[in-house]
Amino acid sequence: GTTVHQFVLSLINRIKSGEISDIVILSNSLANFDPIANYCKVILLGGEVRLSRLDVCGSVAEEVLKKFHISKAFLGADAISNKKGFMTTDERTARMNEIVLSDSDSSYVLVDSSKFDKSSFIAYAKPDMISEVVSDWNLSSETKHKYEQLGYNIVEVKQSANIS
Repeated sequence: GTTVHQFVLSLINRIKSGEISDIVILSNSLANFDPIANYCKVILLGGEVRLSRLDVCGSVAEEVLKKFHISKAFLGADAISNKKGFMTTDERTARMNEIVLSDSDSSYVLVDSSKFDKSSFIAYAKPDMISEVVSDWNLSSETKHKYEQLGYNIVEVKQSANIS
């Protein structure tokens, strides 16, 4: 998604400045592979290519993903529902996210504030499975408080942050 893509662009800037080094990225995203591959080691998972989503998925990608240990996972979400948790638009993406979460030391869901109080097709995680939800400065204090009461650990990125 667009929020994770902005994170990748920010990560490139941090690598270029020397703030971050010696990282390996596992990805199923063709859109995110292209800009960051020149700056660090990237392992692009194999599998069925979905041009409409610019990603790979399916049993091949799932089996490859299961071979790795993930220290920090960064995922997107199409919706965050107070009843269902973190949601996405298709079962293949949900399955990939579940595999990532099953073996990550810490996990972060990157979403813009418009994703809260929404619903999508399928849930992939409850709040206790995610270390932090990172959102933007437009998240209302009421919504933030409501989701924190439900067990979500929410961190807001300040508007002055340069993420491009």
